[in-house]
Order: sequence, then C-alpha cells, then structure tokens
Amino acid sequence: MNVEKRKNAIWYYLAREGVRPSKVARLNGVTRQTINLKFKRDLDGLSLASYKQIARAVEKPVGVVIDEILGIEQRFAEAYDEAE
Repeated sequence: MNVEKRKNAIWYYLAREGVRPSKVARLNGVTRQTINLKFKRDLDGLSLASYKQIARAVEKPVGVVIDEILGIEQRFAEAYDEAE
C-alpha cells in the first residue's frame, strides 16, 4: 500500500507563523527544493542548523522555535495514536 506519511510539525509551524518555506530558503541562501527535502525528514534527524534557519525566518530565538515545533509534534503524535 502506498500511503503518504503526514507532514511533520515544521510545515504547520511555518503556516501558523505565516512564513513560506521559500522565504526560509531565500533568507538562508539555499534552494527551495533543499529546504523542502530537509523539512520532510523526521524531527529526530533534523540538525540544529536547520532549526536556526527556521528561527531566522520567523525572527524568534532558536530555543522558542524548537519548543514550539516539538510541542506541535507531540500533539500530532497523541492525536494520531488515538485515531489508530
């Protein structure tokens, strides 16, 4: 069965903040495709530099960004575990 994995919390965080992934890419001097591939990874595999790129785009401290993204991911995990 070909089931697409749900997007991780980064996509929802950026949407909530009103920031497009292309803005993150532009501010950090990388291509949009690079950012999209990076954001498709599991949050466990995401480097601190990636969180710094997001923080630069949303203009918040890195620690706040990490806490907010991990909080969203935790709520997703709870919701998906209950649904299954």
